[in-house]
Amino acid sequence: LNWPLFVFTYHIKDCEDHAVLLCSLLLGFGLNAYVCVGTKAKGAAHTWVMTISPEGEVTFWESLTAHR
Repeated sequence: LNWPLFVFTYHIKDCEDHAVLLCSLLLGFGLNAYVCVGTKAKGAAHTWVMTISPEGEVTFWESLTAHR
């Protein structure tokens, strides 16, 4: 299964799928990236991507809205 093609072809809106795709792309660019699973307000499940720079700076990426 070609996962990126599957995501783009079927327009998957699920935050978990987008986070996995974003994390894979960031790893491909050589970044230290992780998928983080947690909850948003009111206990709603959600998934983000976290990167850690060589200097130790942590950035959280919202894969659905492109906010950092």
